[in-house]
Amino acid sequence: MAKKENVNNVVINTEELKPTTIGYLNNKQKGPFLLLIVFGVLFATIFFMSQLTNIFNMIFNPELYTEMKDAQRSSELDSTGVIEELNSGTTLNVAGVKFNSFSIKDGQLNFNVNATNSSRDFSNYYIETYDRGKALLERVLIASTSISSVKLYYTNVKFISINHYDANSYPSINLTNSTLTCTKDDDTYQYEFISGGASKVAYIVSMKLTDSNIDAYNTALNKYMEESGKTSSNGVTQKLQSDEQEFTYTKEVDLRIASGSQLSYGYPYNSKPEQIAFEMSTKGFRCK
Repeated sequence: MAKKENVNNVVINTEELKPTTIGYLNNKQKGPFLLLIVFGVLFATIFFMSQLTNIFNMIFNPELYTEMKDAQRSSELDSTGVIEELNSGTTLNVAGVKFNSFSIKDGQLNFNVNATNSSRDFSNYYIETYDRGKALLERVLIASTSISSVKLYYTNVKFISINHYDANSYPSINLTNSTLTCTKDDDTYQYEFISGGASKVAYIVSMKLTDSNIDAYNTALNKYMEESGKTSSNGVTQKLQSDEQEFTYTKEVDLRIASGSQLSYGYPYNSKPEQIAFEMSTKGFRCK
C-alpha cells in the first residue's frame, strides 16, 4: 500500500504588495555645509596669503622680512608722475627721495630734499609745473638730489609733478596741421613735419613798443634789421615787418637743404616731434 504524503494547501494572495518599514536611518545632510567650510578655508588662505607669508618671514627669516617691508613701503609711497596741487604741505616721494616744503620766491622753486631712503640711482627725473588748467608750463631736470631749488620761467604754477624720462620714453605730442609751435617770451619756433620728421623750422620774434621797453625794443629792432639785410643762403630766408609800434622778424630754415644749426634750436632734418617738444620744454618753452 502506497504511503500517503501530506500536502499543505498554498493560499495565493492577490493583494498588492506594500512596503514594510523595518527601521529608521538617521542620516543628516552634511554635504553642502562641509563644502562651504572647505571653500571658506581655501578663500581665507588665498586672501590672507601675503599676511601669512609676512608672519612666517618675520619669525623665521627676519632679514628677508625687513627687505620686503622696505620695498613695499617704497612702492606704496612712490608718487612718480602724480600731479599734486602745489602748496607748503605738498610731499612727493619719488624713488625713495622725499620732496616737500615747496615754495616759489623770486622766480625760484624752493623745496627740501631727503634722499636717505633712496635705493637706486636717481637720474633723468624732471620737475613738471602746470597752470590752473593743468597745462604743462615747463619741465626742469633735477640735476642732483643735493639741489633744493630750480629756476622757473613761469611763476603761475598751480600744480606740480615729478616724472622720469629717457630718450625712449618722451611723452607723445599731438601736432596741429603737422606743426609744433614752441613759445617763450617774445620768441617762437614753429616746426613743420613731413611723415613724422622735422622738415622746416621758422624762428619768429615779435615785439611791441611800450613805455617800459623802449631801449630793449630799439636794440632788438636794429639787430634784426641788420640780420634781415644779409643775403639769404640756400635753404634760409629772412624778412622783417615793422611799423612805428611793433615789428616781426622771421627766419625760416628748410632742413632738407640747410643745417638746423642756423638757429639756436633748429634741430636736424627728420627729428621727431616728441624729442623737440620734450627738449624745448626743458628750456622754458611751451609747446603745442
